[in-house]
Amino acid sequence: MCHWVVIRESIQFGYGRLRAEPADFGRRRRSDSAIMKLLEREKRRAARLTRRLLALAAVSLVLALRVNSQPQGVASTAELARLFQVGSPSMDVAILVDASLSMRGHRYADVRQAVVDFTSTFAGAETLSLRMFGDVASAPLEGPANKIAGNVAAYLPAEPMFQNTDLGVAIQKALEFFERDGAGEAQALFLLTDGRHQPPPGSPYTRDFTNDPDWQALRIRAHALCLKRKVFVYGFGLGPQTDVSLLLEIFPAGAVEVMVGAAAQVATALRRDRERSRIAHLRHAVGRDLNTGKIEVSLAQSAVEGDAGGVTQIVTIRNRYRHLPIMLEGVSLQNRAGAVSEVVCELENPPRNLTLAPGRQWQGRLRATLRVEASNFRLGRVERSYRASVRLAPVARFEHKAEIEMLNAGRVEPLCDAPSVETTLRARHGAPYWLIGASLLAGLCLVLIVGRSRKLAAKRRASVEQRHAERKRLTGALKIWPSQKAEPDEVGVDLGAYKTAELDLAPNESGALGVAPRDPHAANVVAHLSGHLIGALSGKAESGRVEFRIEAARGHRLAYESGAEWRETARVILCDRDVIEIDGSWRLRYDNHKLRTRVEVESACGEGRGGRYAIKKGACDV
Repeated sequence: MCHWVVIRESIQFGYGRLRAEPADFGRRRRSDSAIMKLLEREKRRAARLTRRLLALAAVSLVLALRVNSQPQGVASTAELARLFQVGSPSMDVAILVDASLSMRGHRYADVRQAVVDFTSTFAGAETLSLRMFGDVASAPLEGPANKIAGNVAAYLPAEPMFQNTDLGVAIQKALEFFERDGAGEAQALFLLTDGRHQPPPGSPYTRDFTNDPDWQALRIRAHALCLKRKVFVYGFGLGPQTDVSLLLEIFPAGAVEVMVGAAAQVATALRRDRERSRIAHLRHAVGRDLNTGKIEVSLAQSAVEGDAGGVTQIVTIRNRYRHLPIMLEGVSLQNRAGAVSEVVCELENPPRNLTLAPGRQWQGRLRATLRVEASNFRLGRVERSYRASVRLAPVARFEHKAEIEMLNAGRVEPLCDAPSVETTLRARHGAPYWLIGASLLAGLCLVLIVGRSRKLAAKRRASVEQRHAERKRLTGALKIWPSQKAEPDEVGVDLGAYKTAELDLAPNESGALGVAPRDPHAANVVAHLSGHLIGALSGKAESGRVEFRIEAARGHRLAYESGAEWRETARVILCDRDVIEIDGSWRLRYDNHKLRTRVEVESACGEGRGGRYAIKKGACDV
C-alpha cells in the first residue's frame, strides 16, 4: 500500500500546483487572450500529467498485489532453472543513477549503497554498464559484471553533482549499449531518479515528449530493440514528482515496470526485479519450448506389405522438447475405420511409465500378424489380401507439470504426434502348377548333379590315392657289403626300379645279402625296407612328408652310424649317406640326394620344439 499512497499524493500535488498558477498569471496584468492561451496550455499539460500519474498508480498497484499474493513454498528460480536445464542467459545490465543535486533530499547514500550491493551479486554471464547522469551522461563503468563489481563503489561519487536531469540522454546511452555488436541474449535496464526531465540548455531532448523528433527516434529504436531481443525495463521513482513513467512511452508497455518509493526500498526492489527478469527469462524459455517442441513419433514406413507370417518395423518416440522431460506412460494403438479384425498390431515390449529426458528417445518394434485359418492343400494358387490402418498415439505427460503451471508458461499437456501405418498382409493357399513341374525338374537335375559330383569325387580320390602310393615307393640306391671288408666303389642297387613301397633284405643262394620283393612267408629275411607318407591329406595329392625306413626282422640286430659311434635300434628312418649294420655281419650304404643327411636330421632334432624338425628324444631312430 505504500506505493499507492505515494502516487495519490503526487496526483494531489500536481492538481494543487495547477490550481495556483492562474492566480499568479492574473497578478501580472496580462491581456485576457494571453491568459486564456496560457490556461489552455496548462490544462493540456495537466491532462498529460494526470494520465501519466494514473498509469503509474495502476502499475504500482499491480506490483503491490503481486508481492502480497506471492505463493508460499514454491521452488526458487535457481531450482526451476536446474529442473528445466535452462542456463543463465548472457545478459546485458544497464544501470542509470540520477546524480542531480536534488538526490540529496532522497537519501542518496542509501541509493548508492543499494547499487553497490546489487552489482556485487552478479555472475560471469552478465555484462554491466553503469552510468551517472544529470546535465550529461558520465563515461560508463563497463565490462564483465563479476570483474568490475569491485570498482562500483569507487566509480559512484559520494555526493550528487549535477544541476539538471536529462533523462533522454541517459536512455539514449543505455540503448547504445544494448545495440552494440555482440550484445547479450537478454537485456535489463534499471533507471533510478527522483525528479522530472529537466534538460540543460542545448540538450536535444525537450519537454515535448510527444512531438519532439528526438524523442520519437528514441521510441522507434527502443521498440525495434524489444522486437529483436528480450528486454526488461525497470524504473524507480524516488519521490512524488518524477518522470519515471516516461519509460512507458519510450519502451513497449509490456517490457516496463515502474515503481515509486523511498530510497530504503531500492535495494529490495533491485533484487526483486532481477529475480523477476530471471523468472521472465525462464518463463520465456519454457514457453518457447512448449510452442516449438513435441513428442515425435516416427515409423520406418507409413505403409507396409507382407505375407501371412506378418511384418515388423521400428517405431521411434523422441522427446523433441529442449528443457522438458516427459513421462511416457504407454502407446495407444487405435484401429481406424475400415480395419479388418484378422490383422492384429501390437508393440513388442511397450513403454510403461518411462521417463524421456529432453532429446532422448525410445525405440520399439511394431508387429502386424495375420490370424486366419490355413486351408487344406490344393492344386492351384489362391491369394487374398487383408488391410488394416492403425494410429499410434503416445500417452504422455510432462514430468514437472506442477512447475510448468506455476510458471504460467503455456499449455501443460505435451503435443504428441499420432501417425498412422497402413498394413497389407496377403495369405496364399495351394501350390501352383508351375511350381510342381519346377520341383520335379529340379529334383531330376539334383539327382544328375549329385551322381556327376560323386563320380568326379571318386575319380579325384583315386587319383590322389594313386599319387600317394607313387610317392611312398622306395627310391635311392642301396649298397651292401660284408662288414669285414672295405666299402666297394660300385653303385648300389636302385630301389626305384622295383616300383614298390616294401622290400626285404635276405641272403641269396650264394650267401650274399641282397634286395628281394616283399615275401611275408620268407624265413631268411634279416630286415624290411618300407616307404611311408606322414601327415598326408585325403584330398591333396602332394600333402604329407615321405619317409623311408629299415626295420630288423625278428631275431636280428640293427645298428646305424651316428657320428663316431654306432647305435643299436629296432628300426630307423633312412637318411642320405646313411651307413647301417645288420647282425654285425653286413653293412649298407643308402644314397638318396632328395633326403637330408643324418647330421642334418639330428641337428634339426636338437633344435627343440621351435624348429621344423623338432621331435621327441629318440624319434629319429623310431
